Amino acid sequence: MTSEQELNDERRFLSVPGVANVRDFAGYRTNNGSTVKWGRLYPCGALATLRASSHTDFLDLKIGLICDLRRDEELADAPAPQFIAEGLVQRSPINPGSTLDI
Repeated sequence: MTSEQELNDERRFLSVPGVANVRDFAGYRTNNGSTVKWGRLYPCGALATLRASSHTDFLDLKIGLICDLRRDEELADAPAPQFIAEGLVQRSPINPGSTLDI
């Protein structure tokens, strides 16, 4: 499979109503030649827009950890829905410019 085919694999794009750009990072090759397994890593847009009606769709992904990269101000403006379990969220805010040395 070519890189372009990997990027556009239909299995990658998931529908979770209320959340933008949910996709599966599976199939990408790692630096050591392995590949990311399907159903393990899902980047997405803000979960603050996740609707209660999509709760089941969200749970079906069997997510064990949510990495919330938003700053405190962003979190205050748009908190995650209350039906997302507290222990599931790990906050690691990224501030503008904080990743320039990575």
